[in-house]
Amino acid sequence: MLGTSAWLAFPPRAPLLLAGAGGAYLVYLLERSVLAGPEDAFAHPKRLAWLRRHPGRVATQLVGAAGLCGVTLPWLRLETLWVGALLALIGLLYAVPFRGFRLKAVWWLKPLLIALAWSVGGVVLSVVEAGLPLTAPVALLLSYRALLVLANVLLTDLADVAGDRRARLSTLATRIPAPLLRKAAAGLVLCGGLLLLGSGHLPPSLLVVELLGALCLAGFALRGEADRATFSLTADLLIGWPLLVWLVSLG
Repeated sequence: MLGTSAWLAFPPRAPLLLAGAGGAYLVYLLERSVLAGPEDAFAHPKRLAWLRRHPGRVATQLVGAAGLCGVTLPWLRLETLWVGALLALIGLLYAVPFRGFRLKAVWWLKPLLIALAWSVGGVVLSVVEAGLPLTAPVALLLSYRALLVLANVLLTDLADVAGDRRARLSTLATRIPAPLLRKAAAGLVLCGGLLLLGSGHLPPSLLVVELLGALCLAGFALRGEADRATFSLTADLLIGWPLLVWLVSLG
């Protein structure tokens, strides 16, 4: 959201930032605790065990995240609430099983849903809340962010591939060899970089910072395996690169 405000030159709104943080935390905590899938027992056994040993803490955090969303709602535009409701629905459909079926278990749909939710949440919500039209530069930014998030999903699936296989959960990482998946992730990032170069919209300073982030993510995608904790942390830090873009824009 902060990166979007830097791109399109409008001030970020604190209520939306708080609502976005609370909503994202709420969905992910639900998905990893109350709605944990069978694959978590293999891919993240320590995390799952900790969550189950501390139900009080989990409940407190769930209530806190929901409350953070709730108190910000009166300060948001009605159009923003509609888009937010759509994102909440996507999050629920992704995680909540229906008669034993989960959308996240569909190997080709899972990465697309995650990329859609994060890119719409980071771009469209901010633009709508600012009262701006959904123009071509917004569509460009949305596409760029979606490509980078999609690459991130492919890489983080690699970290869970052993557990997913034991749980018989089909993902792109269980179906495609790791070297090929890494190249696909790097290709998605480079396609995003080409979109930036062809846009002519960003100020040169922000363009350089954005391209540097894309190059770092592409290089990370192509490098060899690291230990799992470092791998996941690095992937998350790189996908948070828009924060750096926003900080540069302040100067």
